[in-house]
Amino acid sequence: MPWWAGGQNKGQIKPDRGHRMRLLRRGPGAGRGAAVARARAGPEVDVVLSSGFLSFASHCGFLDAVEGAGLAAAGVCGTSAGALTGALWATGRSVDECAAELDRVAPAQLVEIHGRPWEGLLSLRPTVKRLREVLPERFEDLERPFACGVLGPDGRYALLREGPGLAEAVAASASIPFLFTPTDFPGLGPCRDGGKADRVGLVPWRDLRRREAGAGGGEAVRPALVHVIQRSSPFSGDDAVFAGASGREPRIAVVRSPKAGVSLLDLGDFAGQRAAARVRAGPAARWVAERLAETSGKSS
Repeated sequence: MPWWAGGQNKGQIKPDRGHRMRLLRRGPGAGRGAAVARARAGPEVDVVLSSGFLSFASHCGFLDAVEGAGLAAAGVCGTSAGALTGALWATGRSVDECAAELDRVAPAQLVEIHGRPWEGLLSLRPTVKRLREVLPERFEDLERPFACGVLGPDGRYALLREGPGLAEAVAASASIPFLFTPTDFPGLGPCRDGGKADRVGLVPWRDLRRREAGAGGGEAVRPALVHVIQRSSPFSGDDAVFAGASGREPRIAVVRSPKAGVSLLDLGDFAGQRAAARVRAGPAARWVAERLAETSGKSS
């Protein structure tokens, strides 16, 4: 019986089924080709990183486990803290390089007081400036396909995944209502944190993968490894981790981590939280890699 058809779950793994989205067009990129080549050496999975207030360290530890299991990233979807972490990783940077950037300064140094507090107490303009320095201008110039979840000007959830304005898209995905002002995305307007409606983004991401797979001839969507951070606010959106019309997919593995418990002034024990997440996610990542290797062996 194929591993996605049911059977034993390991830890917090919840398998499900899928197909594949076309790869976004790639330009010269801002990433490291060697790092990406290493990360593509094994079976391919989609990586989905949820929102979670400043949970950069846990997301980095999760990515450590993905790479440590020899899995390759077919695509990356992130929301809020997951968008910031995922976008850096999608450039082709190593996880160590992503962690160094995310822990470089206290988040408070990348925000500023906003003159119209009714729109949000703080502005992410300094964050956008820094992201423009470390990310390419366009989604298509990333080394890995990437999308991030936002709320558009009309309040509807949207996955941003192409065109210019990558830095603005990532900042918009982290623009928590009331705390931060909206961030303008070119051609769309002021956008906010997609986690207000959907903290994970898995359902629209998998729907997108299926639509693109149908347009491309029906190849199977890659399995997804999903990292869900415990919610920090009761007012956040859904934590849905199953997609599709049936409400469940068999090729999804979910790892859950506690909220970071940090602040804009101090990210706390970054290395400790990263290490704990790596240990937490390791069994799930290795189990998926083993199942995919078995499936590949049976089909060859």
